[in-house]
Amino acid sequence: MPVYIRKNVNFTPPSLDRIPLEDEDDYITDPDQLKDPLPQPYRMIDKVLGQLVEDVWDIVESRENERLEEGRKVRPPRHENTKSLEYLRKCGCMTDSGDGLYMFIGHSKGIIVIDANTQEKVTLWEEDRVDLQYIRAHIIAPNVYLLVSIDDMGFSRLHAFSGDKLYLLKHLNEHQEGTDKMIINKCKASKEGDYLGVVFENPESRDIWLEIHKLPRESWVTELDNIKAKLQKKEEPKQEVKEVKEEESTETAEPVEGTDGEKSESQSQIQQSQSNEDTAGVKFSQPSLVFKLKQPPQVSGNLSSSVYSTCQKVDSGEVIGTGQNHVLSTTQIELRKEVFDHLHENLLEYAPKDDTVDNIQDVNFHFLNAGKMIPLGLENPANLTIPTTVAVWWKDSTHVMHYSLLKTPGKDETKPDMVWPFTAKITSSAVSDETSLMIIGLVDGNIVLWDRYLGIQRGVINISDNSCIDTLLFLDPSICPQEMTEYPPYSTRTTSYLLVLCRNGAMYAVLMGAGGTQAEPICLSPQIEESGEIFSKVETVRGLPDL
Repeated sequence: MPVYIRKNVNFTPPSLDRIPLEDEDDYITDPDQLKDPLPQPYRMIDKVLGQLVEDVWDIVESRENERLEEGRKVRPPRHENTKSLEYLRKCGCMTDSGDGLYMFIGHSKGIIVIDANTQEKVTLWEEDRVDLQYIRAHIIAPNVYLLVSIDDMGFSRLHAFSGDKLYLLKHLNEHQEGTDKMIINKCKASKEGDYLGVVFENPESRDIWLEIHKLPRESWVTELDNIKAKLQKKEEPKQEVKEVKEEESTETAEPVEGTDGEKSESQSQIQQSQSNEDTAGVKFSQPSLVFKLKQPPQVSGNLSSSVYSTCQKVDSGEVIGTGQNHVLSTTQIELRKEVFDHLHENLLEYAPKDDTVDNIQDVNFHFLNAGKMIPLGLENPANLTIPTTVAVWWKDSTHVMHYSLLKTPGKDETKPDMVWPFTAKITSSAVSDETSLMIIGLVDGNIVLWDRYLGIQRGVINISDNSCIDTLLFLDPSICPQEMTEYPPYSTRTTSYLLVLCRNGAMYAVLMGAGGTQAEPICLSPQIEESGEIFSKVETVRGLPDL
């Protein structure tokens, strides 16, 4: 087969000697040689200016990125003041009715009810030297509201608002001659006004205790309906006479400008005086005492003289107790303390000093509906909207104690029905709107979330290592993405948002789910070094409703 080869083809590369040298004057191949190098000191000036331009450009990019990040943030709605209410300048507290119809405002002379839509004064209740500092409203029936208030002197009152009028139901700690003066630190009712918890304090003996009362809600509604029916019969002939007089006055009198505010003020005062006259002789049903809780004593040694009597006082151990009944004598406890001090003598100077100031103990409580964590027979699962237990914890305590409300009224309770122990002192707590979730904040910066409805622990989260938990708040579940977990035979909403405020001023948002967190805590505001002012106003966070 013939092979055709091209002639005069050299496949060998040229030798290195025959490669042409690069021309030194050929600056086109190197762009950097298009310009001649600057001589000194202009070369240094050029480098300085170039570095300055790069630094300025970095600043411009960082500011642009910050502007873009700020623009991506979801901002809360901003509302302007459309109407100023001049007569509400000396207000100490306020709350809404729960259904968005009324606003109840406590001021230096009593209570003012305002229509939430028109911002007009509906009625008022006034009394001398009554400066209200706390007020809450609960719906106990359609268009009937229960008001719980505390003034600056520690006196608490129960009012009912119905038919555009306020009625004084009960003065909880009215001072009587020959008795010690009692003040009220806290007064909180359940969501629908079935039960009321009152924290009393004796200023002379510095004693503090908690009383749980059952409110006669149905009786109050019936009594208010009877009062309104009687008032309506009395006002019918008066209304006819008033209409005739108004028709005659409109035909003869000339209109006078600038007196609308004076007329409304005088009309409200007349309505308030008439309401007081109509309800002066009415006696409403009184609340009944369920039980009374005193401050638990400090854990001390067993004073029994024999082993038999010691074993008789110790609990059977079937449930977790508070640790009051044990077999350790006072001598054993003192000996253990001496041994500990001897072994750690060189470290005692670094131990925290005990506070010698005898502070008055504080107590916190929450009304809870039926769940799956209370022993059988102490709850009423037939009606899930009525509280069946109350959870109580005292200041500097490590236990949350549960007491059943379905017991014989009028007894002093000292033994809880169930105890939740924790590894550190409790500093705060909160419950969800339906009381199925309960969260506990500890002094070591941890939070513990319990699901009472399912009877499981959601998780333990460390929020801060250098500060304790100060305030906890459940947010509206509608803003939280839900994952419907199938717990046989039904699906369950498993996630919730928590707002956590630490003692150092840091605020976090935590997304909790069944079995633990789905994400790390989100820091909404960093730690504040000198935050004395923020803690003086921390009540504004505590007083917020569940958003």
